[in-house]
Amino acid sequence: VLGSEALTADTLGTGSIAIGRASLEAQNFTSATDTENTAVGNQAGLSNTTGTSATFIGHYSGRFATTADSTTFVGANAGRGITGTKLTGNNNTAVGTSAGLLLQGAGNANTFLGADAGDSVTVGVQNICIGVNANPANNNNNNSIVIGHDITAASNDFAFGKASNVVSNDFDTDANWSRS
Repeated sequence: VLGSEALTADTLGTGSIAIGRASLEAQNFTSATDTENTAVGNQAGLSNTTGTSATFIGHYSGRFATTADSTTFVGANAGRGITGTKLTGNNNTAVGTSAGLLLQGAGNANTFLGADAGDSVTVGVQNICIGVNANPANNNNNNSIVIGHDITAASNDFAFGKASNVVSNDFDTDANWSRS
């Protein structure tokens, strides 16, 4: 533990590392538990209470994740979340500045790689967004696969390309390819 208010509430959890002011500040297990959480950065993992096997690296990364297990957020504001609505979903990965920025509630099993990738998703599940500002079309989409720069895809769609030049496939209905 290194930093003021870092990992201050936990009396029974073991195996966690907190570096930075208020990192893992709220973590507090009620029984002896191998928590194995890692938080590096100012307020990284700040609200985590009982989530385990989580990694928060970067200023405000995973700041409002509370009980999310097996979650990895790397980058300033990665997986930061929204004040008052805690992230409880598991198995999320967000790598890049502000990747997965608004994740909250039961947002689960998402993968976001790139600056601002998946930054509009709040409660969506099983989305894959790779590239700068690659996002599902709506904040609650499920199963969107997006690869490119500044593009979106609807639920159950695969899209790749760049802004205004997108190839997509609606894989839950006709599986036909289209091009913008």
